[in-house]
Amino acid sequence: MLGNALAYAQKTDPAGDGRLRQAYFGGSADSNGVFVKPGLSFFQGSAVGDVAWAGIALAQLFARTGIKDYLDAAVKAATFIETTTRDNSNVPPGGYFFGNGQSNKSTEHNIDVYALFTMLARLTGQNSWLNGAQHARGFIEAMWDGPSGHFWTGTSDPTHIFFDNSPEDVQTWLYMALLDPKFQTSLEWVTTNLAATDTSFALNNGWGFKGNFRVYGSTYASLSKVANLLGDKGADVDGVWCEGTAHVAAALLARRLPAEKDISSFHGDVHTAGTLFEGVQVAQASLGHGQTVNGHPLVDGQGVVASTSSLNTGFGFNFFPIRHIGATSWYAMAAEAANPFQLGLRTPGRGE
Repeated sequence: MLGNALAYAQKTDPAGDGRLRQAYFGGSADSNGVFVKPGLSFFQGSAVGDVAWAGIALAQLFARTGIKDYLDAAVKAATFIETTTRDNSNVPPGGYFFGNGQSNKSTEHNIDVYALFTMLARLTGQNSWLNGAQHARGFIEAMWDGPSGHFWTGTSDPTHIFFDNSPEDVQTWLYMALLDPKFQTSLEWVTTNLAATDTSFALNNGWGFKGNFRVYGSTYASLSKVANLLGDKGADVDGVWCEGTAHVAAALLARRLPAEKDISSFHGDVHTAGTLFEGVQVAQASLGHGQTVNGHPLVDGQGVVASTSSLNTGFGFNFFPIRHIGATSWYAMAAEAANPFQLGLRTPGRGE
């Protein structure tokens, strides 16, 4: 059903060039079937990463079902990315812009493109997709900061790297997509620098003093740790981002570093992933009660909240303790040791 919805949204889009939009209204459709225009302005965009994720979902669905319509839709999405967002300036080398007509480039989005294009090379037998994958990888590797062992978020324009804020997802998704040991210290960068513990005594926590429990996991990005100093007095700098916590667990289960090779105070990737799962489970059981969707009550204990408290991302928006599809789906994937950046959802060599 979800794959059919993505393919239909793409097919009925007025642009007709393979793109999908940031979001769609559920319910009443317009004359095009799905795409609502006029609608909220931020619905209209087609960010490269979001289009690539739709393509990844369709490619995975084709690999599972063999239904060619899904592969055709994935190819159309990738073609939109290739023909409208490729940067050939080579400063920094390679990569794809944030979106059609944009001048900035996102490391995260180029990771998504790399994953989609490598999948399509296998599924279609067309090696031309590998050229695009390497073009994305060239940009990704240019964002690597060896001394700190992590990746920068991207560029603020074609020539200037954005150093101000480093998010979690770039570090973990990169490992899951490339599986390159050369860059695996990005996982340690996350588990140390972005570690977060939210408690009943944390300023602005999402539950007040109603219970004595704690949630351990990952914050969103480096600036999330200093949000109060940057003017967001309502943010909880100890807040845990549940989706990102699941990212970290999934990446650790893709790597599985044994305890004897782990850094000080850590006991192997499987152990750390288990601790992260426990944190999300506490959040699931304790937060997000009494919420509704379109007026319909949600069953308490189902789904996972976006964050344990008001969590400032450092990119102009916040997450809140509201149940969230992304957080829920990433937790479900991580709990199955799934790797969505690899065709078949499994890291090579990890049959479990």
